[in-house]
Amino acid sequence: MNNKKRMIELCEEYTDLTKDDIGKLLQMAHAMDYINESINCDAFIDVPVRNSNDSIVVYHVLPVTEPSLYKNSPVGQLALKENEPGVAEIIQNGGYLKGHKAFTQENRVVLQDIFQIQNGDRIIGTYLTEIDLKKVVKNARKEAQGKHLVDTELNHFLDDAVLIFDENGKLTFQNAKAEILCGYFGIKHDDIHYDELFKNDLPFAELVENQEDEFKLEIQKGNHHYSFKQIFFHDNEHFTYAIILRDITQLKQKEAELVFKTVAIREIHHRIKNNLQTVASILRMQSRRAENDEAKEILKDSVNRILSIATTHDVLARQPGDEVEINEVLRSIVTNIQRSYAGNNNIQLHLKVDERIIVSSDVATTVSLIVNELVQNAYDHAFPEKEHGDVTVEMTKANDSIHVSVRDNGVGFDIMEAMNTSLGLTIVKGYVEAKLKGTLQSHKQTEGTCISFHFHCNANTTK
Repeated sequence: MNNKKRMIELCEEYTDLTKDDIGKLLQMAHAMDYINESINCDAFIDVPVRNSNDSIVVYHVLPVTEPSLYKNSPVGQLALKENEPGVAEIIQNGGYLKGHKAFTQENRVVLQDIFQIQNGDRIIGTYLTEIDLKKVVKNARKEAQGKHLVDTELNHFLDDAVLIFDENGKLTFQNAKAEILCGYFGIKHDDIHYDELFKNDLPFAELVENQEDEFKLEIQKGNHHYSFKQIFFHDNEHFTYAIILRDITQLKQKEAELVFKTVAIREIHHRIKNNLQTVASILRMQSRRAENDEAKEILKDSVNRILSIATTHDVLARQPGDEVEINEVLRSIVTNIQRSYAGNNNIQLHLKVDERIIVSSDVATTVSLIVNELVQNAYDHAFPEKEHGDVTVEMTKANDSIHVSVRDNGVGFDIMEAMNTSLGLTIVKGYVEAKLKGTLQSHKQTEGTCISFHFHCNANTTK
C-alpha cells in the first residue's frame, strides 16, 4: 500500500515545505491512487531537498498490469541532478517535459514525462511518469519493421499505381503496378522525371505551383483512362509528391455504354410517340369520314387513349431514365382532352397535382389512361344539357400512398351501373386493380360525382 504517512515524514525531514505545501502533495498522491490504472506505469512525486540541487522521491505508484521498473521501492532515495536533470529543470523553471531521458536509482535508462506541482505561485515538487527506454526502442523497431513491410512489400500488391517524386520531379519510388505502367507508357530507363510521364496532363511546374495537399483529375494514356490523385507532403526542408493512378478504363467504357443506351432508349420513346401520333391521326381521319355518330364517338375515344399513352413516351423521350414527373404527363393529357372537346368551352377542366411526384414509365402510362377515361366520361355524361360545369383532377401523395380523384359538379351517375355498358370505365377498373394493385371508389355528391383511386408507392413505382 502507498504510504502517505511516510511521505509526510520525508517532507518534514528533508525539505523546507510547509504544512500547506505537504497538504497539496497529499492531494496529488490521493489523485494518483485513482488514476494509476489508466497510467499503467511507474509514477512518482519528487520534491526538492533542503540546501541541495537534488530531489527526493516521496511517493511512488506502481503500474497495474505492467511490471514495475524497480526491484526495490525508490521512496526515500535521492533523484540526483546528474541522473535526472529534467526534474531539477522543472523545479527551477516550471512547465513540463515529455520524453526526457534519465537514469533511475537502479541505473536503468528511462524516458520521463515531468510536470510541475504548484502551491500558489511556488513550485513545490514534480509529478513524473517513467517508461523503459529499451521497451520504447523495441516497439519503435517493430513499428519501423511493419512500416517497411508496408512500404516495400504490400505496396506491390496494390491494384493502384503509386509513384513518389522528390522536389525536383525525380521518381524516387514506384510499386509493381507503376513499373508496369511506365513500361506501357514507353519509359524503360531508371532515371525517370515526372514530366516524362505526365507533362501533357499536368506539367511538373504547375504541380509545384499548385501545392494543394490533395487534388484529383482524370487523364488518358492511349486507350486507357486513369484517375490521377496527387498528394503533397512537405516538412521544413523538403517537398514530396505522391501520385496514385487507378485504371478506370472499364468504368469509363460502362459510362459510355450507359450514355449510348440512354440515348437509344430516348430515341425509341420518340419513335413510339411518333408512331402512336400517326395512328391517332389516321383514326381522326377515319372519324371525320364516318357517317355514324356512335362510330365517331368510339374513334374519338380511341384517339384520346392512344394520345394518353403517347404522352408518357413523349416525356420519356425528353429526359434521361425511366421515370417521369407525373405532373407533366397529366398536363399533356388535360391539353389533349381540351383540344378534343374544343367545341365544349362551357366546361372548365382544372388540374391539381402535388409537385415532384415522380413515377416509373409503366405507372405513368397506367395513370394517364385511367385519368383520360375518367375525364372523358365526365365530359360525355356529367353535363347532358351542356350547361356550364367544372371537372377537377387532383393527385396527392401522403407517406407511401398516392391518391387520384376526378370530380365534377354535373348530374351524377352510378359508376357500377355505367361499368356494365362503358368500355372506358371497364378499362379504369381493370387498370386500377390489376396494374396498380389499388382501390377504386365512387361517391355521389350533392352536385356531381367523384371517382377516386389510390395505390401504394414502392421502389418500383414512385419516388
